[in-house]
Amino acid sequence: MQKRLQAWLDPRRVQRGKSLVGMVPPADIERLDGLGRVLEPGIHAALHFATADSGRLRIQGRLSGEIEVTCQRCLEPMVWNLRRDVDIEVVANDTQAAQVTSESEPCLLQDGRIELREWVADELLLALPMAPMHDQGCAKLAFQS
Repeated sequence: MQKRLQAWLDPRRVQRGKSLVGMVPPADIERLDGLGRVLEPGIHAALHFATADSGRLRIQGRLSGEIEVTCQRCLEPMVWNLRRDVDIEVVANDTQAAQVTSESEPCLLQDGRIELREWVADELLLALPMAPMHDQGCAKLAFQS
């Protein structure tokens, strides 16, 4: 079993060129209530730290896992496989956020740190489909003649 992703990340202490791998268990992601439910073992995060052109911390990587959502066609539960590539630049204020290149998304510090589990929850909300539907059709909607 992979280790749990740490709660906070201090960008001043991050070594550029290093990576961080961990899991965010379903219990740590409560903000999806009503939209979906993270399935066990949780969301896998593989993050790599680099220096952006601006000199600030840049985090690139991938989030992956399974989320149970409701099919909007048949209203039955379905498993949606999350695979989200992330590319953020850590910023301290709105002025710095406006300077971030189009390659990255700004990520605003909270009390000088990044709350990693909250950031993962934000990314999940952005990645959820607007109207999830089964790929192969729905069993309850089989046409009758």
